[in-house]
Amino acid sequence: MQEDHWRSGKASAEQPSAWMVRFVGLVPAGGAVLDLACGPGRHAFMFAARGHPVTAIGRDLAALASGGALLWETFAAGNEKFGRPRNPDFLLRPGELLEMVRGTLDVVAFEDGRVDTPRPAMGQRIASMRQPFDRAAARLDDYSAAASRREGGA
Repeated sequence: MQEDHWRSGKASAEQPSAWMVRFVGLVPAGGAVLDLACGPGRHAFMFAARGHPVTAIGRDLAALASGGALLWETFAAGNEKFGRPRNPDFLLRPGELLEMVRGTLDVVAFEDGRVDTPRPAMGQRIASMRQPFDRAAARLDDYSAAASRREGGA
């Protein structure tokens, strides 16, 4: 999209936020931009139109290409007793990652509970694939076994 689209006053729901526009000048010319939780990409388009290389990451699973993978590890409810993050707005409900991909992605693995490494925490982890997903070709070996094979071990 052209930069003048953002200044045209058209489609106000797609225009970048005033806050982002206010600070767009902080990014040096040609500086890389990471747009997390990008939604439809209104901020990514704004930066791209200004000549910045942009990586936009959203939560819309429909955007994941066929055969693509979603690998996600994050904090879950109950983590407040172990440390940060403590804010319940940033802690997933039990099974929330699983609910999020249901009907959209094939789940390879899902975990929801306590971890002790690298520090005690409550977390959720999911490995999932966009269909079509060839289960017979998937390698589910743990990292240590795969590393051992690469190094010539058993």
